[in-house]
Amino acid sequence: MIRAVVDANVYISAAVRPEGPPGQIINRFLRGDSFEIVVSQAIVEEVLRALSYPKVRDKYIAAAIEGRAGFVVAGDSDLLDLKEFEGIRIVSPRVFLNLLVA
Repeated sequence: MIRAVVDANVYISAAVRPEGPPGQIINRFLRGDSFEIVVSQAIVEEVLRALSYPKVRDKYIAAAIEGRAGFVVAGDSDLLDLKEFEGIRIVSPRVFLNLLVA
């Protein structure tokens, strides 16, 4: 099986525009049929840092509005501090999971 290191920009691009090539790459990885991702703690930290950039956070809210989502599930405290935006609830993964199992 192919093994690859994926740059943080690919993860961010996949989150912002899942239909594009980065999103297709991550989708293929998630299906488990194409390749393995090799990752380090430093890469994870870079991805988490990049996800907290204001322009990326704005993309999540924009996607939620465009997609008529009821929730944004986030671990980013800046997003979580908003709590709600235009009727869209911004919740932690734990809160969302509790909603799903209730």
